[in-house]
Amino acid sequence: MSLPKSAKNKLPVFFACYVLRAMLLSLSIVALFSSVTASAEDPLPPPESEESIDAILMLDASGSMLLTDPNHLRNQGAKLFSRFLKEGDRLAIVEFSEEAKVIRPLSPFDPKQIESIAKNIDSVGEKGAYTDILAAAKKATELFETNFREHASQVVILLSDGKFEPDPKLGSLEALTQNLMEQTIPYARSIGIKFYTLAFSEQADRELLKEIAVGTGGINWYAKNPDEIHSSYADLFLAVKKPQLVPLTKAGFQIDEDIREATFYINREKNSSASLIRPDGSILSQESQEPGLRWFGGENFDVVTVLSPMPGNWQVSGIASTDGFATVLTNLKLVTDWSPSINAGEKVLLQVRLYDSQKPVVLPEMAGVVQYAFFITPTDRISEPVAKGQLYDDGTHGDKEAKDAIFSSEITISQVGDYKLRVVARGPTFERNQQMPFRVKPPFIALSIYHKKAESQALRTIMEMQEKKTGGEEKKHKKPEDPNAYRDRDIIRVQLSDDAKAFKTLLVNLLATNEKNQEMILPMKAVAQDPFVYEIDEFALPAPGKYEMKAVVLATGAKGKTAQEMTAPIQYTKKASSEGEQVGEAVFVEEKKPPAPPSHLIPILLMTVVNCVAGFFGFMLLRKVQSGDAETMPVFTPISLFSAGIESLRSRSQQVEINLDDPRFEGSIPHIISDQELSAEGEAKPEGEETADSIAGNEEEKKTASADISDIDAELTSLLSEDSPDQTEEPKDESREEKDGEGA
Repeated sequence: MSLPKSAKNKLPVFFACYVLRAMLLSLSIVALFSSVTASAEDPLPPPESEESIDAILMLDASGSMLLTDPNHLRNQGAKLFSRFLKEGDRLAIVEFSEEAKVIRPLSPFDPKQIESIAKNIDSVGEKGAYTDILAAAKKATELFETNFREHASQVVILLSDGKFEPDPKLGSLEALTQNLMEQTIPYARSIGIKFYTLAFSEQADRELLKEIAVGTGGINWYAKNPDEIHSSYADLFLAVKKPQLVPLTKAGFQIDEDIREATFYINREKNSSASLIRPDGSILSQESQEPGLRWFGGENFDVVTVLSPMPGNWQVSGIASTDGFATVLTNLKLVTDWSPSINAGEKVLLQVRLYDSQKPVVLPEMAGVVQYAFFITPTDRISEPVAKGQLYDDGTHGDKEAKDAIFSSEITISQVGDYKLRVVARGPTFERNQQMPFRVKPPFIALSIYHKKAESQALRTIMEMQEKKTGGEEKKHKKPEDPNAYRDRDIIRVQLSDDAKAFKTLLVNLLATNEKNQEMILPMKAVAQDPFVYEIDEFALPAPGKYEMKAVVLATGAKGKTAQEMTAPIQYTKKASSEGEQVGEAVFVEEKKPPAPPSHLIPILLMTVVNCVAGFFGFMLLRKVQSGDAETMPVFTPISLFSAGIESLRSRSQQVEINLDDPRFEGSIPHIISDQELSAEGEAKPEGEETADSIAGNEEEKKTASADISDIDAELTSLLSEDSPDQTEEPKDESREEKDGEGA
């Protein structure tokens, strides 16, 4: 089989298109690979359906609670926390004094158990003689180890009003405190347990509770009196659960139609009552008895849960301020990326995004309708917001990519302390909030420069006179004198934070880069007065000029734990050297060229070569087909039996003579001759019209033709029965065949 000439002429065009298409395909694959690699790590992944928590309420049962909280307001705060829990969470209740005792084991939370949980909380004692926080921490770790659950946050809410006072029979306070902070707390953190501590009253060991929280990645609260405990518990729940919030404003709570459940938290005055007013004007109060309504009233707060709340503005009556919020179950969620602990003076990026279930809201028309803002307020002192502003999605203010539906802003807080971040996303028909407590701590490593005056010459003379009186014995053991001690000079200082105490070895170096872009390393040593302060004077720099300096620390702890931190660079200018100056030795770093970014040219060339080779072989194969060397299509011969039958019928039809003058062909409607008419016509034919020989010959030919046709029919029937064995053969009407043969 050969190709037509028109197809041969189109072969070069075909292969040119083939190669071009292969190259375009290669480029597309490389571009797709690059885009997938660039976006493989989403900075704001979709939220989990409803993050579950395993919480242990660890309540102080020492006798001092009778003095600090005679009205048991701490119990109301614990009940408030339990009211915010949802199905899928787990809760345990433990009291501790001289030992830790489990009141409610770690078990699934059910809203139907609210009353029994309240009774468990009220059963916590207040007659213990000691306050053993170590026993409480060990019991919490034991409960989680024996009943661990994946895909849930393990948290301990520890409340205490006093100091760590264990039974003296168990050991010294110093030894037990060391066990708590160096063994129990680090182990709890290693298995994912976070302690959130709440200290109230002036007698509480705030520093110890704060160290426990910081040591596990949790947060510490302080309440001056029992009246503030419930507010601290509410903030604590927001930190642990990170729910979606709707704030209480002057217009009330704005509930949209996407909200499936709302839990309203309302602060009010003592001995007063509050009520909720639905958008349709109907009123809900603590006395209301409706399906899907749960109301818990504390001494100065209310917690109300409403299933399938009516969309619109829910107003609150009976309160003087708008201090409250509503946690909501909804598909429209606000996701915030913010660390629970940041360093003072460090620039941190805040990022937020709206999600509808598991899909980010990226509609361009929503960008100008929804407004995003943030507020940061101190919680350890009374103050206005220290930082506030809008979030942007235009590639500025730290935003990484414009129009990607991730709104960002860079924030810097310089003062150490405890703060609360509030993020707001507000649209025409909805509003979402998130509140996150966080801590601003001193940076792990800080770099500074200060000027030091030269030591007094008179002081030097007095010291020399003292050495002479002692006979020079002290001079023998005295360290070599610093030749630069009697010169005015700048001191470069590195200060490590208290977090460095958790590491065994610390290696601190100063990295400096001069005007020639030469990098050098200057080792630093700790000063004698403080092992976490490192200093070096300006004379360690090899030459006068401008330098860019930054300090770096490499810390190594137990079990191979390491940490590396670096300060932001600072600029420093060293003045001209003075006579007699002792210059330090700096280690210069060889300049290394940065590695070239990976190129996509090689995979493109490889894919192009492969496609060209495949096209070449295809072209050679088609040429072989054109030249006739390739195999031709097989020729199928017809079945001889069918051919013989067809030829016999054709010859017989040519021998039959038709008389067109026959009266049966006249008229507008043709007349069909039946077998009876044909036989009757033969009988009525007059004698003498045909001779006996012709009649005999005709009869012989009829018999022969009839016999041939009968034989062909028999052979065809046999052949068909062989091809289709399942087909049944119909009986033949021999008399009808004879008449048909005579008619023919």
